[in-house]
Amino acid sequence: MRILQLIESLEFGGAEKVMIDLANELASRHELTICCVKRLGALAESVDPRIDIHCLGKGEGNDLQLPFRLARLLREKRIDILHTHNWGVFLEGALAASFAGTAVRVHTVHGPTTPYGPDLTSQLKRVLRHWLERHFSRQFKKIVTVSNSIQNYVRTEIGIDGTRLTTIHNGINISALT
Repeated sequence: MRILQLIESLEFGGAEKVMIDLANELASRHELTICCVKRLGALAESVDPRIDIHCLGKGEGNDLQLPFRLARLLREKRIDILHTHNWGVFLEGALAASFAGTAVRVHTVHGPTTPYGPDLTSQLKRVLRHWLERHFSRQFKKIVTVSNSIQNYVRTEIGIDGTRLTTIHNGINISALT
């Protein structure tokens, strides 16, 4: 299978490390691509050399072309499974997968969304964002959370149906410690 892991960057962080560990493990059995929407980062050096890495160079703020550029990559690589990581790439990944016809979509939530301010504009953005997340989550085979508290947050704060959610607790590769 051809799998694309989508994340903002490979800067050092928990979500990034978990995604790289998963990709490195799958690389022996599948064709893996990692796509960073913003920049690579220091953890790129720990990616298995069999994995193709792409960086789309998105700047700060919204980039309306990003879903189209990502869809082109999905089509060119003939990706079977899109696996998005964290909310920062969820909507762009969902749109790109729709445009490219990528049938299997999985999303992993490593933490809550960015907090919104108390002002009316921020609250309207939060309501719109959560509505879009609920809408597009229906296109995903599974929404994976890394803890029970994150699953509860996704269910109660965002409103994603609990039957779509699965918790897989983060772990560490103890062989790397010996």
